Amino acid sequence: MGAWMVNTLRGWLAFLSFMHFGTASRCFTDESFLQAKLYIVNIALKGGGFEMDRIFGFWSLTNAIIFLYAAVFIHNLPVMSLSGLMVVVYLFYFMIETFLYKSISISGAGLYPVTVSGTEVS
Repeated sequence: MGAWMVNTLRGWLAFLSFMHFGTASRCFTDESFLQAKLYIVNIALKGGGFEMDRIFGFWSLTNAIIFLYAAVFIHNLPVMSLSGLMVVVYLFYFMIETFLYKSISISGAGLYPVTVSGTEVS
């Protein structure tokens, strides 16, 4: 793999890590972040609420750490496989929430994380 490809992939993984760190921090500090930015149904009425924000925040924090680790140790195949698996699980989560539960809109803020993560898979 050429040096320019490695550096480009490192930068992209670092960007994904930064994006997930930002999402995690917003989930922990803003109680209505997911409801205001992502979900189109009231998750508090469905048994969610701030607990859902914290779970999503920890999940985003885990993704951020894995992507940052993959950006640093890019030549380690198991680490890159783990980061690819995390993106697939992330996309699967958004597809289930969008099409099965119909709780996330396909447009706007719901489309951005799917598009960014989808470009990492391709």
